[in-house]
Amino acid sequence: METKDTLHRVSCAILEERGGRMWFTESECIQAMKVASHYLGFSFTRNDYLHWQMDHSEYPTAAQIAHRLHGFNEAKVQAGLIPNATVRTSSQFSDDELIIALKNAYQDLGGTFSERSYELWRSRKEKKPSLSTIRNRLGSITELKKRLEANSFSFDAALIYDSDKWKVPLVQFIAGQLSLNAYKKWSREHGAPSVSDLQDYADSYEGALVEAMNRYIQQIKDGRDRD
Repeated sequence: METKDTLHRVSCAILEERGGRMWFTESECIQAMKVASHYLGFSFTRNDYLHWQMDHSEYPTAAQIAHRLHGFNEAKVQAGLIPNATVRTSSQFSDDELIIALKNAYQDLGGTFSERSYELWRSRKEKKPSLSTIRNRLGSITELKKRLEANSFSFDAALIYDSDKWKVPLVQFIAGQLSLNAYKKWSREHGAPSVSDLQDYADSYEGALVEAMNRYIQQIKDGRDRD
């Protein structure tokens, strides 16, 4: 009788023969995101990737990436790309209430705490925040679990954005303001160069944006020096 491991190896071999795979490493998922960015630009959406991957089946699907790297936006961050602006979650819960819910779940679940066990725990409680709300407001569940294990959660919501985490919402704001569609609308309203004009100057909209941002950053630095 064939073991599960044998069946798994056979399944993988069949999928690879057909151009598909069941399992990818974290580094392979990150590499796939970087490759996709060469075709789609650095601020592509999950839907953009989904359609691109259909023609590049040697790379993991959006679902596989999200599973391996704890969310598609988290994968973009790890690949050095701009995360997509997330839909604002319900204001039903404050940040402190989200933290309280996490701590209560962790106290009840102990070492079995995970995304799946949290959702099961939540289903037995009244008016507890969903995982998507927690992710969008507080960040990666993996990182949150580490803080729970270290008992390092403070009820000062501002401390949630320690280290580099404060940069994520700011980058999301910048990405929204500087998106291709936002520029197209602005250029029509102000008689500025079109996207095709920018492509003539700098090969791509993203390339033109990088050059313009470098100049703007230098202006900021020069202004600080004068102050």
